[in-house]
Amino acid sequence: MNSIRKLFSGILHLYYRLILPKGNSIDFGSNTILFSILKIKGENNQIKLGKDCTIRKTNIEINGNNNLVSFGEKSKVYENLNVLIESDNCKLEIGNSSTIGSVKIQLGERNTSVIIGEDCMLSRDIIINTSDFHSIIDLERQIRINPAKDVIIGDHVWLGNGVYINKGALIGKDSIVAARSVVPGKTFEKNSIIGGIPAKVIKTNTNWDRKLIK
Repeated sequence: MNSIRKLFSGILHLYYRLILPKGNSIDFGSNTILFSILKIKGENNQIKLGKDCTIRKTNIEINGNNNLVSFGEKSKVYENLNVLIESDNCKLEIGNSSTIGSVKIQLGERNTSVIIGEDCMLSRDIIINTSDFHSIIDLERQIRINPAKDVIIGDHVWLGNGVYINKGALIGKDSIVAARSVVPGKTFEKNSIIGGIPAKVIKTNTNWDRKLIK
């Protein structure tokens, strides 16, 4: 049985299209959904929205089973979020009070996750991938050498315009990723400014604030 709960107390659902086969669930909660398409093929998939979310121009496509897409409380999509899950047992979590401009998130292989912490600020034209969507083979050993990996973005991280986040990246909390950077699959410590192609630590012992401080 489908489980779709629509609580109309202060809720606005304007022009969304929902394609939901049996065995999947969407909990809209008391949220705002604008000009979005939610398309699921598979079983036991879940889309969850925390309290007071605002989701605009969001396209979520799931082709697989046992996947989870979760938006934390007071999270906001301002312009354009495209999520593609192409396998099973994948997870996308967006933390409380995080904001998104235009972002493409792709989970191409089973058992992978993209975790975005609380109070993160994602600008425009950002891409986050957990997979290369193809195999690279070591001919001598005859094994694949580019496995899929999780992406973890800590709390209060600011991703600038045009940032590309590769599989395996772990960005510590209170960090900044400069515009147009290509972040490799490695760990970056908290309170860092990261930038370049490939990205490296430019400065440490820093933080940022949404407010203009004079």
